[in-house]
Amino acid sequence: MAETAVARIGGPSRRAPVADRIILAVFALGAVAVTGLAVALAPAPVILNLPLVAHASGLLAGYAVTVLIVLMARVPVLERTIGADRMARWHARIGKVTIVAILVHAVAATLGWAEAQMLSIAASTDQVLMMPGLVAATISTILFLVIGATSARAARRRMPYETWHALHTLTYVAIALAFAHELAGPDLAGHPLIQVAWSCCTQ
Repeated sequence: MAETAVARIGGPSRRAPVADRIILAVFALGAVAVTGLAVALAPAPVILNLPLVAHASGLLAGYAVTVLIVLMARVPVLERTIGADRMARWHARIGKVTIVAILVHAVAATLGWAEAQMLSIAASTDQVLMMPGLVAATISTILFLVIGATSARAARRRMPYETWHALHTLTYVAIALAFAHELAGPDLAGHPLIQVAWSCCTQ
């Protein structure tokens, strides 16, 4: 009886790291696949330049947002194998990576357009904002930055939970706006099968 009790206590703790590694490996494979998609859609010959960095970071940001949703969706299988506390920690860490990917995407896209068109950064920014879906993407970026800033531990301590939660629900608005940009962007526009597949995987 005692051995059974010990097994029940010790079993999950021994299995948890294995489950963690498996799930993290799945997430990592997804990131590799998304990066591969960016490379596959790049014009030949493939060169590591600002446009490729912009495309890859944009797709990775969209994928990372999907991972964030999965982590906080209270999926029973994940809660049993990983635990709600660990999932929340992963959510916080991947959230920071997502913000970085969004900013890298925005900066690389603007600088890449300036380089390609031989424009100043100000003129490039103005032209980029006029492209399809970019107004939505800009609003989405601002919302993600606000959500990220208010989710920092120091900021959360200073505001009521209700206020933080209300701001955090803006994530869904930011995701919807970003999704509109993704479908209209150069990575997916003109590729209906990829658009459908991306929609199924990220929604």
